[in-house]
Amino acid sequence: MKLNMKTVMIGALVALSLTTQVEAESVQHIVWDKTPIAITLPIDQERMISFPSEVKFGYDLTKLPSKTLSVVNNNHTLYLTAHKGFDAEPARILLTDSGKIMLLTLAANQTGSDTPLSILLEKPHHDQSNSGVGEQSSIAPDDSYVTLVRFAAQQLYAPERLLTQPLNIHRIPMQTQKTAPLLLDGSITANPLISWRNADNYVTAVEVYNTQKVLLTLNLGSFCGQWRAASAFPRTVLDQAFSPLGNTTVFLVSSQPFGQAIAPCEGRV
Repeated sequence: MKLNMKTVMIGALVALSLTTQVEAESVQHIVWDKTPIAITLPIDQERMISFPSEVKFGYDLTKLPSKTLSVVNNNHTLYLTAHKGFDAEPARILLTDSGKIMLLTLAANQTGSDTPLSILLEKPHHDQSNSGVGEQSSIAPDDSYVTLVRFAAQQLYAPERLLTQPLNIHRIPMQTQKTAPLLLDGSITANPLISWRNADNYVTAVEVYNTQKVLLTLNLGSFCGQWRAASAFPRTVLDQAFSPLGNTTVFLVSSQPFGQAIAPCEGRV
């Protein structure tokens, strides 16, 4: 059966139109509601995950090495390709413009979807009684440990042009040594970087390096000192010493200045 060239061209245009429409409608949208987002990847197929801004991506490289998961981070989007199946693994996303952290749970199997995913933020609910007052930052007056850590992470990772300084948080001197004995077994080197405080608490960013020739999993609850909370970004599993992946930033919340909180550990290494 011979087909008229005009018919072929029309059919191609219709097919192209339908394909474009299907692609436009096939993006899955999820609103971040502070609970981990479960994402199942297909095997050997790329899946795009887009975010409201540029991101930093943190996950356990010992469990998801490059031979298991390939990651490309570009233009607000992660391009993830699973080369083999794996069970649920946690991952963290840091939005560099706001310092907000999202939690993901990644898995991969033969039934995983390659549908592009767009993760959105909830629209803020503004108090009408404060209308006309400019928003200075995302830090609430009654800062929790989480918001303090988020603020500190934003100061270190967000572009300078996007940084804000809340009136109720200010930087303070740490009055401590260049290194701190966070782990008494000498398995890490900890260099305090910078501290801030609000009315009730202090938060200090500490750069931590693995000094061992083996992988090290940080137990955030085992740090020496008087800490109310601890968090790490972008990883809690450190590659061996001198590796590009052998360090991380730990954020420590305390009720007193860093020098006083770490003082009971001085001289004990």
